[in-house]
Amino acid sequence: MFVHMSIHYPKPEKEQFLIDSMHCFGKAMEGKKGFIMAHTKKG
Repeated sequence: MFVHMSIHYPKPEKEQFLIDSMHCFGKAMEGKKGFIMAHTKKG
């Protein structure tokens, strides 16, 4: 099993851009073999 975890510290004005980008990545991965979930959480 592999777990990929990233911790980001974006500039406040770039925070929403990063969150939107991560949601886009999660949507692109949906349905791929082995993919379980993508999750974002604001600090």
